[in-house]
Amino acid sequence: MTVADDIQASAQAAITRLELSAARRDLAGLVSCVATVYGKPIDIKAIPAEHQLKATGLWVDFPDRGVVLYRSTDPVAYQRFSVLHELGHIVAGHSGCDLLPDEAVGPVAGARTVRKRIPNTDVPTDSISMETFEELVAEETAYEFLRWLVTRPTNPAEDAFA
Repeated sequence: MTVADDIQASAQAAITRLELSAARRDLAGLVSCVATVYGKPIDIKAIPAEHQLKATGLWVDFPDRGVVLYRSTDPVAYQRFSVLHELGHIVAGHSGCDLLPDEAVGPVAGARTVRKRIPNTDVPTDSISMETFEELVAEETAYEFLRWLVTRPTNPAEDAFA
């Protein structure tokens, strides 16, 4: 199997853990489902411009709750995707971010740095680090969350007239 195959399988397993069929089809409904699987509430907070993250988003796992942080200076669509990515980490059962606060806050990494982290996914999974694999699973899970959020559920009675 390739990295791409394992990423897809891991993302699908994470999505399957959620009871999305009964959830409200918006971010609050998704967060509620993820919090249920996580076993504690999740707060989503913007980081003000004066305390910018190097990362686009960050999940901090506290004993009583999880906190998902995102950069307030990013475009709104990117902020939302960053939140979905962090929720992907939570539902996939990854550990919270290992960045120390001093490392997480500061100048934003350049696009070239980010691009270097994305490996070729046509290689065997054991050829990449676990950290890289988890990032790719969170990214794929975020795409699946986005698909769920923007896809209108079908009603069999309406399908006849579609």
